[in-house]
Amino acid sequence: MGNPFSFKSIRFKIAIAFFAVFLIVISVSNYFLFDQVKSSIIQTYYQGITVEAESIARSLAERPTEVPITKEDQPIQIWFKSGFESQKFYERADFPEVYTDLFSVLQDEAYVPELESSIILELDSFTFCLIEKQALNGQIGIVSLILAKKNQLIFEQIANIKTWMILANIGAALLSFVIALLIAGYTLKPIRQLTEQAKSIKASLAMDRLPVSKANDELTELAETINAMIQRIESSIQNQNQFFASAAHELRTPLANMLAELELKLEKVDHGNHSETLQSQREEVIRLKYVVQDFLLMSQLKADTLTIHMTPFRLDDLLYDVLEKMNPSIKESEFDISLNIVPLSEVKMKGDKSKMESILVNIIQNAVKYGCNSKPIRISQSIINNSVELTIINQIDLKRQKMSGNKLGLWICGKLAEKQGFTFTSSDESGVFTTSLIIPI
Repeated sequence: MGNPFSFKSIRFKIAIAFFAVFLIVISVSNYFLFDQVKSSIIQTYYQGITVEAESIARSLAERPTEVPITKEDQPIQIWFKSGFESQKFYERADFPEVYTDLFSVLQDEAYVPELESSIILELDSFTFCLIEKQALNGQIGIVSLILAKKNQLIFEQIANIKTWMILANIGAALLSFVIALLIAGYTLKPIRQLTEQAKSIKASLAMDRLPVSKANDELTELAETINAMIQRIESSIQNQNQFFASAAHELRTPLANMLAELELKLEKVDHGNHSETLQSQREEVIRLKYVVQDFLLMSQLKADTLTIHMTPFRLDDLLYDVLEKMNPSIKESEFDISLNIVPLSEVKMKGDKSKMESILVNIIQNAVKYGCNSKPIRISQSIINNSVELTIINQIDLKRQKMSGNKLGLWICGKLAEKQGFTFTSSDESGVFTTSLIIPI
């Protein structure tokens, strides 16, 4: 199924989608939440300033001629209005100098009946609160108080809340991504199991089936669909194998009769044109015989019905027999054979002699068919690490290689060797074709 943590995996895509949706939803929600929190904090801040200003103003109304004592963070400005004229009565030294003449603006906006109201005005880094009180204790006039408060702390508090909310959003979104990744992995686990089991299924007449869940969900439907497909593949393989087997069996008898008739005529005919024609026909019939034999072997191998009879025999003897049978076609192609049989390798091995003959025939046929006769076909047999190693090397004819088939013969060699517990390898590098067969002894 591939790496589940890959950017292209379904698991990662589900987690990313969940992460994106969660991030958008929580960001929008927290935006409005932050706006409400900010408004609430500012409103509370304004109320606190108003309470402080009210307290100072009450004290000032009771004793208009006395300057009230205020805290360090409470710079004030006091105005006294009698009739239509207002005069600045007091201004603390740390009152913002830029806003010394702000009273006239505030006074115009702050007028309310009975002078019991206040006004808040925020300018730059300061918030100003204007309170007006009627002077008491026999004094005639209106006392106006302006309290200035720095906004730095409240702004820092709001900025900190904003930062923490952003970090919380990111952290929550990342946590949602990890959780979604785990949930998606758990949810997709049955699919990965189905994938691994499907990978282990090999094409044969008796293929394994995927387990079907009883949950009656999408995974159940998927497993049932795959099993139905496997059933169709089995039927297709069975029909194909039956065709190959039937065709091979049907062709073997007429080919055997043709070969017998040609050999009989070759014995009676004199040497000449007719003899050459009959000899050519005989070689073509033999070639078709081997092709039919390959088809039969292929059908048996794919159907897993091939029977192996392991018996002891000498590989070098079998090799000499095969070369003798194939000698006419080798001579016709003008190939030379270079044999190197180590004396110590003349030991008996255990295998299926007829299947081993098919392997040797296919390898030598392949060497003659696609090889270049400018150099001999080198066949060597030796003993290496308690095993007999048979190696066949020949030069490749590049023109013939371009017309090469699907390497059916080499596939059959590999499968037949595997059935007997042998190791078969082939390579065609640098214009040289090499096959190697290692047989334990």
